[in-house]
Amino acid sequence: MQKITDLRGIKDTAKVFLHMNIEETKFSPLVIKHPFTDSAMVCLSQTDGEIAFANIMEDTKAFTLWKEQVEKQIDTAEDVFGVYHLMTKSYLLAFLKYTESYLSREDFSKMLADIWIRTEAPNLDPNFKQKELLDLFRKSKQEEMMTEDEIETLRSLPETVSVYRGVTSYNAGKVKALSWTLDQKVANGLPIDLEKTVLFMRRKFQRNIF
Repeated sequence: MQKITDLRGIKDTAKVFLHMNIEETKFSPLVIKHPFTDSAMVCLSQTDGEIAFANIMEDTKAFTLWKEQVEKQIDTAEDVFGVYHLMTKSYLLAFLKYTESYLSREDFSKMLADIWIRTEAPNLDPNFKQKELLDLFRKSKQEEMMTEDEIETLRSLPETVSVYRGVTSYNAGKVKALSWTLDQKVANGLPIDLEKTVLFMRRKFQRNIF
């Protein structure tokens, strides 16, 4: 990571994503997968200032023009989030992975927190193993990942929550739901997934539990 986000590096990486090929889905030709659109129907600005619609799956010229216009949006973005918010949710974790070396710790943490809330099943993202996802949280700046209410809750906790082998009698009072789930697993002879437990605790309480 950088002390200050390298915006040029962020933009160059975004352009690599922009020039990726379109992937079809079972709902194509209208619904597609691309880092910057989920729809084959896009808006194109015309020279007279009007807006026209085009299907970039069927019209290669329109696809080229659309990429040129998105590239201008990337170039004119004032910060990393001006680029980040142009992208579709399913590609955000991959974008974080390949821009990490250009990001400040603060921007990295804000992006990770937003991705974890906005994307569907981020813990199943094919770009990361479970251990790699845990490493993202270890690298993050905790204060940047929490709302003001969460920070206040953190400060009100009497002491640090520690997790070594799932939920113990020491911290069960703070995570009753998780404690019940794990107790049921133990009672039924099921294994406890320590990494998932740690990830839950990290997101829920933002404590240094490693």
